[in-house]
Amino acid sequence: MAALVHHAQRLARRRWRQLVWLSGDAQQCKTLAQALWQAHSWHAPLWVGDGHLSPSKARTRLGAEHQLVVLDTHGSGFDPEALGALSGTLTAGGLLVLLTPQPWGATPDPDYARFADHPWHWPDLSCHYLARLARQLQTSSQVVRWGVDQSLHLPHLPSPIVDDTGTTDSDCLTSDQAYAVRQLVGLKRRRPLVITADRGRGKSAALGIACARLLMHKAQRVVLTAPRLSAVASVFERVAALCPDGRRVAPGHFVLAQGSELVFYPRICSAGRLTLSSRAVMAAI
Repeated sequence: MAALVHHAQRLARRRWRQLVWLSGDAQQCKTLAQALWQAHSWHAPLWVGDGHLSPSKARTRLGAEHQLVVLDTHGSGFDPEALGALSGTLTAGGLLVLLTPQPWGATPDPDYARFADHPWHWPDLSCHYLARLARQLQTSSQVVRWGVDQSLHLPHLPSPIVDDTGTTDSDCLTSDQAYAVRQLVGLKRRRPLVITADRGRGKSAALGIACARLLMHKAQRVVLTAPRLSAVASVFERVAALCPDGRRVAPGHFVLAQGSELVFYPRICSAGRLTLSSRAVMAAI
């Protein structure tokens, strides 16, 4: 267990994330995953499946940040959409632990019930996708493989690539992120801005930095809207870190000492306000 925690710390220094494939008996997998959960002070660990958050609700975690995510497929089966959504919530150094039976991929699992039409039942379906996924995981050099009856296989980590996208902005990690923040802070009325990037590239962080600077120097109120408050939780966390004199007076409401405020609304703001869009929509008033 200590070796896997140390591996995660090495990942964090490189700002990488990794998949851990834990396979075997359901109870043994759960026991090992719980031991990993307790072996380190993970940031906002999340368990999906096995009576915890349903895989069908994994998309509700988009916008949140987790250092450890456990996806248990033993009971409900493997939901590819859940895996994709949860992978987007991992922070640097994060581990996504996938719990599966062993052997896996030879027969359909309960998630196939979504696709079975009368008169077929899900155990009667083919499972080419699962079989291919299992083969890919077994041969990948980028996956931590962990069988309950086998030793832990930690992949070799190559030397980190020298990042030539550094920035003089101390709040930002890359020049692209710094550029996005400048565009957000300098946005004009009726000039929408759309920011696109792969998951984990710092869009929400850039939005939080921009909100903090607007509140400190330009705007009395910044309104943030998204499908749900959890989708912009990391934005509020970044504003709180950059504005230590402020305080969260309620969920979705952060107020600075000078009175300016960041407010979350669950609907898109009315016309006539300055708006910009990433995963969320923001209006500076």
